[in-house]
Amino acid sequence: MDYGERFELSTEHAASSYGQPVVVDRETGEAIGAADLVEVDGRYVSGAEIMKAIEDA
Repeated sequence: MDYGERFELSTEHAASSYGQPVVVDRETGEAIGAADLVEVDGRYVSGAEIMKAIEDA
């Protein structure tokens, strides 16, 4: 699944520390933690799954 349209990895967000990127929802600006669940297209996915998909894209 392509999460790149809705989410991005950022080291500029306040939730990022020591240069580690965090997943950020482009619509809300909210940081998504690895264990957080987010509803995407009617199913729940973890922040870790989103991060991996973006990194592998």
